[in-house]
Amino acid sequence: MPSIRAKITTRPTQEQHEQLKKRAASFGYKSLSQYLIDRGLGEGIQIESIDREKLERLLFELRKIGINLNQIALQMNRGYRNYSQQYLNHTFVELEKVLTTFTGGNEE
Repeated sequence: MPSIRAKITTRPTQEQHEQLKKRAASFGYKSLSQYLIDRGLGEGIQIESIDREKLERLLFELRKIGINLNQIALQMNRGYRNYSQQYLNHTFVELEKVLTTFTGGNEE
């Protein structure tokens, strides 16, 4: 026997309604109702929204840093130690810049 569903009425402004629909779509929801239920009942930290452009830029930068780390590991495994510390320091500086830019300096 199907469960009885309660009906909730909300009264967002047109702008709020559009924002909610965009957020639901950005998380892959086809149903605004299901998005609101999941968000309201979800535990833990709630993600505000996904800034796809910012996320793609972050992933691009992290991939570049990953390549640098792989090159450092390769050099160290081959016995090249002259420049490894310099490259490692540079990579960590770049990683810190990317994380600070993405988080707005709000790292925990």
